[in-house]
Amino acid sequence: MSVPPARPWLRHYPPQIPRDIESVPLPIGDYVREAARTWPENTATLFYGTRIPYAKFDEMVDRLATALHQQGVRQGDRVAMYMPNCPQYAIADFAVLRLGAIVVNFNPLYVERELEHQLKDSGAETIIALDQLLPRVQAVRAQTPIKRVIGVGLLGPGKFPPDILSFDTLIKTPPDPPHVKVDLDDIALLQYTGGTTGVPKCAVHTHRTIGAQIAQLTAWFIHDQPGKERILLVMPLFHAYGMVTLFRTLYQGGTVILLPRFELEDFLNTIEKTQPTWMPAVPTIFTAIINHPRGPEVAKSIRTCLSGAAPLPLEVLRRYEALTGGIVAEGYGMTEMCAGSHLNPPFGQRKIGSVGIPLPGVDTKIVDANDGHRELPPGEPGELIMRGPQMMREYWNRPEETAKVLRDGWLYTGDIAKMDEDGYFYIVDRKKDMLLCGGYNVYPVEIEGVLYEHPKVLEAAVTGVPDEYRGESPKAHIVLKPGQTATPDEIIAYCRTKLAAYKVPRHVEFRASLPKTPIGKILRKELREER
Repeated sequence: MSVPPARPWLRHYPPQIPRDIESVPLPIGDYVREAARTWPENTATLFYGTRIPYAKFDEMVDRLATALHQQGVRQGDRVAMYMPNCPQYAIADFAVLRLGAIVVNFNPLYVERELEHQLKDSGAETIIALDQLLPRVQAVRAQTPIKRVIGVGLLGPGKFPPDILSFDTLIKTPPDPPHVKVDLDDIALLQYTGGTTGVPKCAVHTHRTIGAQIAQLTAWFIHDQPGKERILLVMPLFHAYGMVTLFRTLYQGGTVILLPRFELEDFLNTIEKTQPTWMPAVPTIFTAIINHPRGPEVAKSIRTCLSGAAPLPLEVLRRYEALTGGIVAEGYGMTEMCAGSHLNPPFGQRKIGSVGIPLPGVDTKIVDANDGHRELPPGEPGELIMRGPQMMREYWNRPEETAKVLRDGWLYTGDIAKMDEDGYFYIVDRKKDMLLCGGYNVYPVEIEGVLYEHPKVLEAAVTGVPDEYRGESPKAHIVLKPGQTATPDEIIAYCRTKLAAYKVPRHVEFRASLPKTPIGKILRKELREER
């Protein structure tokens, strides 16, 4: 057995945080059952004024689990979720998992081609879909393994044709779920990656790997009060970031305030009405809040924020904290690591600009990006590799892809990072996004950080464009703040004061918007393909 690498970050752990950790000793379907025993009258979910207490939520899970079993769903079956954030999504997750079946998350923006591919790839025979998305399901149904379709109405029961079951009818089934023995090593989730680097791959997670992530986060946030936190969840449940937040909150008896999408005015109104204490988000949300006239004032109720899924520009972080008084813990994670692997501690030393230190039980190394083996000293950038109890089992149906990223027990992330002497990690860039300009490695994230400091810039993304002399040159794609004007020369001159000459963008394009994933992550890939 190999000796674990040194963990310099452990000296920043307070005594009450374990150095290693075990999974939550319950299958996920039992999380809300236990919470309902402890906090029966606490609000489990809040959705535009509709409150579901834990006792009722748990009963609804049993009712739906009973109905699904009566319809033929069995242990190990895959059940697709195709809807935005809503209480029905959360109830369905727990009902499926209580049966020992497997949740497969689908992006509600998927069109027919993407939907068909993922249904075939996952082998899902049941799909629970928003009523407005049912035409897409029906269009591909005959070409997929789907045997049963369940329709969900967000604003009412909905009316469905005979070949579509109604969620609202199923939820009225008298609760008598079968007793199913679910082992922690059973598959719980097929979670597709974002697909920003090609066809989405599907990470296989078990009740144990997800439970380990829940245990890590529960131990990490030592100031959280079980049964009292209110989490604003606009991060989509189809994404690992949103789903882990749901599971952790309901495991701890907190309230999940659900929003189906990020619309700034609706988002701010919801904060005013519900006064959340917690918010997981992505950088574009923080940018939107600080640039809205009432955003900073409204957001003052939120004590703790998480930022993930993309690098948070330093200037945005500083302005958000200064204007709202909240703390933003920037972190890092991947679908392959359930969701999170590194976080800035909400206690003790927090290094702004860093993604923090590894969570309990996570080992991390920086290795030579070319050979993948030679461990690099502090301060030197290389490929980030890691291992931990929340690591995926494999990619679904992709043994060759699995072998590429899981090597000798380590997950090779494809991200370029560095570690300082204290064990704090800094993401430099994606390996695939790195530019080679005249023999120099250039990282778009560094240039973007400078662009965000410009007082007229709202959003920025940097890609490489062909250059006959240098091989590649940086190009800045910029969205200006409302009412602002600027010239390419002005932006380039500003960058010259902040960056080495070979890093300065040679091209600047002003745009009305930047392409983003559904969770708000800017898509450099699409910008590259436009050229």
